[in-house]
Amino acid sequence: MPRRAARDAALGGVLAAAVALALPAPAATLLVNDGLAPPDPAHVLGPGDTTLVDDVWVRDAGCGSALDPAAPCAAPGVASGVAIAGTDVNAVFAWDGSSATLGAGATAGTLSVRDSGSAMVDGASIAHASIGDAASIVVAAGQIAQLDLAGTGGVDLDGGAIAATSGGAARVAIDGATFTGAANFANVADFRMQSGRSNAFLFLGNGAASISGGDFAGQLWLAASTAALSGGTLAETATLVASDASAVDWTGGLTRDDAGGAITTDIDVRTGAVLRIGGSAFAVDGVPVASGTVLAGGGGLSFATLAGTLASGEAFTAFVRNDGSATIALVPEPGTGALAALGVAGLALRRSGCGASRRRRGRA
Repeated sequence: MPRRAARDAALGGVLAAAVALALPAPAATLLVNDGLAPPDPAHVLGPGDTTLVDDVWVRDAGCGSALDPAAPCAAPGVASGVAIAGTDVNAVFAWDGSSATLGAGATAGTLSVRDSGSAMVDGASIAHASIGDAASIVVAAGQIAQLDLAGTGGVDLDGGAIAATSGGAARVAIDGATFTGAANFANVADFRMQSGRSNAFLFLGNGAASISGGDFAGQLWLAASTAALSGGTLAETATLVASDASAVDWTGGLTRDDAGGAITTDIDVRTGAVLRIGGSAFAVDGVPVASGTVLAGGGGLSFATLAGTLASGEAFTAFVRNDGSATIALVPEPGTGALAALGVAGLALRRSGCGASRRRRGRA
């Protein structure tokens, strides 16, 4: 029996060793800081290449091996780069001027781009992406569940689907991205949208926007900001809100019927905002009014139906609400310069009665 016991123990040890060899090693951190970049084969990660990798760090060659987010780059040298496609990683960190490209089939829980780093998302699926400092990110295709912006860098959203955004950067350009949730931007010095779609869009706080295209099906809210709206499409269910002393120039764009009723877009001006509408053939509640008229709230909540033709040639109809502190100026063509000759006194909108409910024509 002792001999059999010894034999069984030895066999058990061999089996245990075999099992250990068959199991993958614990996930590890991959540090890319050699100053090389794709197409170098060592910097192109595909299916199977990151099976044992949890996090991927891309750093300047002169920054050593420090992975602490607070660790500065002591000796900047040559930036590194990595391209990932067709495989999964937990997180990707592109720092110190280095770059990361996440292509088709790549998935990542986190994408962090800081310092002067850059990232390209071209088909990947990312749970949380963020930029800071002077970093930049380009989204060409793929999905991002949450995109957080900060710092003095730039963001180009040329495609893909983004569920939610927050924060701001020095520059945000949207030319094709689709926002499936709330798109919130704050403190953006240079915001431009040429195409894309948003179901709920809010531009909040001390920014400047130029919107020449895009499709808005939800709320376009401008707070403490300046904006020039020269194109794009407001859905029949959309609302344009200007608040907190915003100054908005609206000269072009379309409204589209998506609810089976009259093509009518809401306009809501409040808290000292000024909305200048450039165009002609204006009418308030069906009564023609001259260009150059200023619609004042008259000190209380007021409303009216406003129609006309924008300077770009598109006809519009809007249900207008004013909290009494804002103004809407109907600016004659060719531009908004004529506003200087206008006073704030003008045609007051109808006052709403206390507790009155608002009903749009054709819907309850």
